[in-house]
Amino acid sequence: MDGPFPIKELKHLINLELLDLSTNRFNGSIPWRKISMNLSLLNLWRNNFTGNIPAEIGSISSLRGLYLGNNGFSRDIPETLLNLSNLVLLDLSRNNFGGDIQEILGRFTQVKYLVLHGNSYVGGINSSNILKLPNLSRLDLSFNNFSGRLPAEISQIQSLKFLILAYNKFSGDIPHDYGNMPGLQALDLSFNRLSGSIPASFGNLTS
Repeated sequence: MDGPFPIKELKHLINLELLDLSTNRFNGSIPWRKISMNLSLLNLWRNNFTGNIPAEIGSISSLRGLYLGNNGFSRDIPETLLNLSNLVLLDLSRNNFGGDIQEILGRFTQVKYLVLHGNSYVGGINSSNILKLPNLSRLDLSFNNFSGRLPAEISQIQSLKFLILAYNKFSGDIPHDYGNMPGLQALDLSFNRLSGSIPASFGNLTS
């Protein structure tokens, strides 16, 4: 399917709980203010949407999963998305986000799965406070341009199970503290500029 967002077909579906329009060719912006839904999952992954993420999405209080990856959304992430108190998954991968990672992403304290791979972020990852998100289970920052040393603070996220930092420009040693994450099941640091030895503490990663 292609063309603009199918507003006429959807605006009366007020009881819809799951909307999956992924892997199509919808384009333009999303006139979300004309739709009232009680969605728990919205999947617009892999389309041709551009412009800003609609602020009105923040009014869907029931939303638990938001997939906006593989589009052309630009820099701004609306503050209204912080109203999504039930949101546990946020996928903003493969969009046009760049520069320092947005500060607002460090304020989604209820999110468990944060997927930001395939953008053009640069610098370190400490500035946004995403490393202080208390409930993170999966953090995917791969295929960006992050640089500098790997932050030891990641080890303080005791809920973390999947940490994916591949295809960036991180350099230096792997922090010893990464071996003190008892729940970690997958760690991908490939295709960076790391050096030194693998920490002996990695022997503690039994999950």
